[in-house]
Amino acid sequence: MMDYNGIIEELVEEFDLDSDTGRRKAYLKCAEYAQRNLDCTLDYNPFLDVAAQRLQQEPERRDIVRRMTEQSGDEKLHLIYRDEVGPELTGNTAGLSYLSEVLKGLSNSTMNGEHSHFFAGEPPLYGNSYPLTVYFEHDEWFAKHAKDDDADEEGRATEHEFRDIDVEKIEAFMLSGKVIVDLMMTPGKIYMLTACQKYEDQDVWVKKIREQEDRVFIFRFTSDDGESQQLALDLDDEEVVFFTRDHLNQLIDGREETP
Repeated sequence: MMDYNGIIEELVEEFDLDSDTGRRKAYLKCAEYAQRNLDCTLDYNPFLDVAAQRLQQEPERRDIVRRMTEQSGDEKLHLIYRDEVGPELTGNTAGLSYLSEVLKGLSNSTMNGEHSHFFAGEPPLYGNSYPLTVYFEHDEWFAKHAKDDDADEEGRATEHEFRDIDVEKIEAFMLSGKVIVDLMMTPGKIYMLTACQKYEDQDVWVKKIREQEDRVFIFRFTSDDGESQQLALDLDDEEVVFFTRDHLNQLIDGREETP
């Protein structure tokens, strides 16, 4: 097994790890190493998980298993839901063979949470298929989360609450949860907007919370390294706090901490 910690310590020794910016740059150095040396290997995500823990960052995870699995273009999979039988997956020979290789790759994972995405409208999903995500977890996960007598709704998909937000009045935002490391951002920091537009599948970073994109907007701002960046956010994302001018004035006056 690779000595993740030893490699990471060598990579980050030049950075000031007492500062947020230094830790962010150190993590990006680790990500560059992973892309050069570990791409299409099962070490990629575990290595960056260790780096993220060491540097207090949100780990970048790639769908490595699917990147490792050869695809001919002939694969077809179709996933629908029928009330009388539940989920129904259909595949041709190439599609089922490809799926079996992806599942085999996941079964060889060493990291809990390793997963592969199959996106609606993208091969090998065909027609009006539902999207599919397949996760790998050790047996302990099933004892905790998938008990036979578990009658609550923990872990099940829920609808996101619709927020009453006028996007034209948004002047700043803050991420309370995970951030996209490549954009040099800090959780809990307020970023002023320089521009905003509707997301229509532009080539920008997108923080998705669901398949629907009708409430996703692109926000332009200045990141921690002084660069102008763009990030697409869903107005109903509970990990994003949006600020109007009134909210910002209240913060300045000290009348409240968050909107």
